[in-house]
Amino acid sequence: TGLKYGDVIFDSDIDNWKENDSVFDNRIKGRKQLVFIIEDDQNEKFGYYFNGTITIIDGSFMKAEGSFLFSLKSNGRVNGMYKFEIQSNNAQYACYLCNKSNSYLIAFGGPSWNIRLDTQNYKSSSYAGQYTNSYNYHNTTNAFIPNSMSKQTNFTPKRITVIQMK
Repeated sequence: TGLKYGDVIFDSDIDNWKENDSVFDNRIKGRKQLVFIIEDDQNEKFGYYFNGTITIIDGSFMKAEGSFLFSLKSNGRVNGMYKFEIQSNNAQYACYLCNKSNSYLIAFGGPSWNIRLDTQNYKSSSYAGQYTNSYNYHNTTNAFIPNSMSKQTNFTPKRITVIQMK
């Protein structure tokens, strides 16, 4: 990102992320330059950098040039850490934030979501799908979870951490 590590503003190990009671939307609304780190129940680590300000809850996608998906640990599918840049023609689909009454928290990349995080009540319905028309995957397959190349594949988040960069 070119920025320094800032404050942790959401941690699913501490903060409530259940449907109707989640603090997720309130913690990130109005914040900018956020890193979302996801660890799933298979110890995969991946996430998203949103290079903008979270302004809209449950209404439409937010645009953010310079946003990207990343893989930190993929259990051998991707060698080391890797960054997947948003394609400029899809920057208007960078992020979609839901309010606490929805069954999902947030989605990244569109118009077909590349990653969707569901609330704790429905966390096993979270999914990743590697859509090459949205991000530059540099010929990498199954970057986030197994079997996610060009289709939505479910995963179960174990921990979600959101960091505001400085």
